[in-house]
Amino acid sequence: MPRPRGLCFDSPLVDAYVVARYKTSIADAKRLGLIRATFDFEPWVDRSFLDQVLKEEKLEGFWKPRPAP
Repeated sequence: MPRPRGLCFDSPLVDAYVVARYKTSIADAKRLGLIRATFDFEPWVDRSFLDQVLKEEKLEGFWKPRPAP
């Protein structure tokens, strides 16, 4: 797929990699006393808006989801 002009190449996807990094950050924040309690990150994420825009702009599949580290 040709790369559209002006498009940022950093992935906007909330993929397994992003979820894992946030989970690690939440656990670290709790361990360091920055937050009082941990919480589940995934219910806070609504991917529907991003999915809709990617579909409208015909960019589905442009970025490949990354696996968790």
